[in-house]
Amino acid sequence: MPRDRSTIRHILIRKILTEREITSQGELVDLLNEAGHRVTQSTVSRDLSELHAAKVGEGTDRERYVLADQRQSVDEGWDQLRRALEDYLEGAVPSGNLVVLKVRSATAGTVAAALDAAPPVGVVGTLAGDDTVVVIAADDVGGGTVEKTIMSFLEE
Repeated sequence: MPRDRSTIRHILIRKILTEREITSQGELVDLLNEAGHRVTQSTVSRDLSELHAAKVGEGTDRERYVLADQRQSVDEGWDQLRRALEDYLEGAVPSGNLVVLKVRSATAGTVAAALDAAPPVGVVGTLAGDDTVVVIAADDVGGGTVEKTIMSFLEE
């Protein structure tokens, strides 16, 4: 493959990994193919290696590919999220594509900000009150899965 295509593909992969949560090489192959780059899994594997991308959260519900320069901020964000949940979370109830988090009074903004800064896979966004955070899950993931992922932060 000419270097020009490889360079263009690398730019596209960087853009995809920055904007989306990619959990498998197959998912990345599909997205590249949709964008007109006919690639195989082995090509994507080589591209990820060349870009120094790696899977973070491996073996957990929130594993995904990130670029080297994103890795540290993801780990730090998840550490901050874990601390916020440990300190303030009192309970979680899933409902459809939502999760309602009950937190200590006046801490909902802190918990929501931590979730927004380092969103687990499937989290679209949050709404915070005083002692309640509504976590909005992607339709294809659902509130039950997101609730389990959020609770898994407390198991580590």
